[in-house]
Amino acid sequence: HLAQRAPLKATLYTLAASLCCQSIVQAAWKSPPDELQLVLHQKGALERFAEIERSSLGEVITKEFQTKVDNFNASMDDTFALKYLVDKTYFNETVGGPILFYAGNEGAIEGFYENSGFITKTLAEELGAYVVFAEHRYYGTSIPPNGFEKENLKYLSVLQVMMDYVKLIEYVRKLNGLEEQPTILFGGSYGGMLAAWMRMKYPQHFQGAIASSAPILWFNGTINPSAYTDVASGVFKSMGGQECFDGLKYGFFDLVSVQFDKSKYAQVKEIFNLCDDLTSKDDVQDLISYVSDSLGSMAMVNYPYPTEFLNSLPAWPVKESCTELKKIPDINETDKEAGTPAQFKFNNIQKLQAAANLSYNYTGNLQCLNLTADQGGSLDGSGWEIQTCNEFPMPMGDDPSVSCFTWQNWNQDAFTQNCMTQYGMTPKYDWALDYFGGRNPALDFAKASNIVFSNGQLDPWHAGGITANITENTIALYIKDSAHHLDLREPNAADPVSVTEARAVEMAYVKKWVSHYKTRIASLSKYNAREEIGAKSQVSQQKSDF
Repeated sequence: HLAQRAPLKATLYTLAASLCCQSIVQAAWKSPPDELQLVLHQKGALERFAEIERSSLGEVITKEFQTKVDNFNASMDDTFALKYLVDKTYFNETVGGPILFYAGNEGAIEGFYENSGFITKTLAEELGAYVVFAEHRYYGTSIPPNGFEKENLKYLSVLQVMMDYVKLIEYVRKLNGLEEQPTILFGGSYGGMLAAWMRMKYPQHFQGAIASSAPILWFNGTINPSAYTDVASGVFKSMGGQECFDGLKYGFFDLVSVQFDKSKYAQVKEIFNLCDDLTSKDDVQDLISYVSDSLGSMAMVNYPYPTEFLNSLPAWPVKESCTELKKIPDINETDKEAGTPAQFKFNNIQKLQAAANLSYNYTGNLQCLNLTADQGGSLDGSGWEIQTCNEFPMPMGDDPSVSCFTWQNWNQDAFTQNCMTQYGMTPKYDWALDYFGGRNPALDFAKASNIVFSNGQLDPWHAGGITANITENTIALYIKDSAHHLDLREPNAADPVSVTEARAVEMAYVKKWVSHYKTRIASLSKYNAREEIGAKSQVSQQKSDF
């Protein structure tokens, strides 16, 4: 769930978590959300729940916490309502259980709750835990008044949201008498990045973190911009064979060439069943970005069973996508030379459409393809676009010699210029690595502890994640046959053995962190009790002497 899109509109892979919301490549941008969209965001913020607490999602309680618009300005007292979910289904009120805290990322928090059954069910039941899912500021309904006005975009920052979560957990602990219970962080994609960083920066508040599919190294100098499409292309080839790989590659090559030939626009519209006519090169670029997002996102959520996380998808959607591509018959195969398309063919574009269609129209209910529609499901691209123009400019491009995607490279100058034009922001390309570290993980994170970084072999985001152990207390799980934060999803009979084993390791570490913290609390309580008894004895002796 991470990424910065070329055309600025919501898609699925953002750190979004995940991190999720951006095209695989950088191209011409569209304008940011228009005034109507901004008004709707603000209207939603003002009309959020009239009740502070209400039942939702079954046993889950929706609550609100008043957080400061600016957590670091003592002279500014403006606040807004930050939504969070509480699930006490398995909470052991007799002896008290730990708090399992999900660091919300780029979307309404309900979507992350519904797709994190390993936390809300498996771990919560095993540990008798109190479960909290916090919504990220500027997403869902947790939006400051007038938050999307340009002068207020500065409040959408990592440091602000981390402090929101610190203040929220302090509040939850005090309100529920949980001051002596450990809090374990969880997050997937961008949420995984937040979980890891908060454990590093605020260990006094959070006693451990499971950072799933967290690309904390996806920044200038530590990542190859074409890494995403390189990995995604490998997944399509491994699951669909060379025929699928070539079909996508030639399809994108021919679709890119359509930009320069308006005589082909009408037939391309027909192939993709577009709602609107293609009238310009930019319109074709929007189509290219939409298709690449669809396929790239499919690689990210290539789960072994049907899901609804982003869109309705079948089990192993990459494999099914390739099956659909192969149904389109080849025409004039002899005109392919040396592994490159020697002649334009609409047939190649038909194959590309057949593959991508499974991502956005698997149910067959889509009457026509609207390129301005949100592909992100429960994810929200509007806030993420702002973050990528500020603290999260994550390079994304394509290497035609390796990938089967869009034949377009990362253009940092163009990206910077568009951020300045749209939001008045100059991307901070070095900020994340300067502030948190990551250029040399073994050294930068040597003092970190109680963090498990998990990454899936099939997930393109693993290229920017921690995939090797840092210390015995900060470890990495590289999970075979696993896609984007599959380990946080509810266990399923179709899960690969490797995912089941990874969850067992994560559970063992969480139990260890909880046990160690409770042991320290108990020891401290005994020490304080002895000190209090000693002090009383000394006072009694003094009174006796007097």
